[in-house]
Amino acid sequence: MKPLIGYQISSIRAYLDTEEHFHDSVVKLAAMGYTRIQLQWASPDLSNDFIAKELKDNGIECVGTQDPYLEGFGPYLQNTLDRTLATDSRYMVFSKIPPEWNNPADLKALAKEMTEVNRIAHSYGLILGFHPNDYNYKDRIDGVPTYEYLLNLLPDDVQLNYCIHASFRSGVEYEEVLRKFAGRVDLVHFKDSKILPDGTRHLMPLSEGEHDWVPIAQACQQAGVKYIFTEQEKWLKDPFESAKIALDYTVDCLNRIEEKPLW
Repeated sequence: MKPLIGYQISSIRAYLDTEEHFHDSVVKLAAMGYTRIQLQWASPDLSNDFIAKELKDNGIECVGTQDPYLEGFGPYLQNTLDRTLATDSRYMVFSKIPPEWNNPADLKALAKEMTEVNRIAHSYGLILGFHPNDYNYKDRIDGVPTYEYLLNLLPDDVQLNYCIHASFRSGVEYEEVLRKFAGRVDLVHFKDSKILPDGTRHLMPLSEGEHDWVPIAQACQQAGVKYIFTEQEKWLKDPFESAKIALDYTVDCLNRIEEKPLW
């Protein structure tokens, strides 16, 4: 089954700060054809009821939420849980292992805490996920990438929310990640970049970056990925134009998948 397409709304964080901006943003996303989002970086000043109503009124499903892990869940967990439940999301994702925690003792402590959060998530019918950053793929403990070391300590039903771009930046092959964690990667992010003439690297809309995403989409399908979210937090053109380009390109990629096994 082909993955469904959504938008990681953190891409337009600057437009999620007020009720007016959030409303206008959701209207624009719906008009261009997005029917699903992953919710991140909407202002805490926006009420959960307001966000939920805006999404529902515009026919947009909130598949899941994502928030940074702030060196201890504490009361912050309740805020995330409240927003996840209010928006009828199924997935609750946390991101980022602090780089100074790249050692067995700290990762075991984090895994213990996340296992308890997973129990809480289950009690509400939610699926817990973890979104590593690029250095979590690059850094290693006893030869094992940090992200994998942590996942191996967690219950098998804790998901890997996989940003493909992190592999490009870390040197870890996306096929390896998808093959190794097939069935445990429901959500992925499609994000691309390229080096500009002045030598700087910049995020670009899908189809304008360095990579052909057709084989990546095919690998995602084979790994059982359920949702692909387009993502681009910095832009050289209007961010909503970039979002539309990414949507159209991702639809085309999925239409061009060859039905053959990759591994």
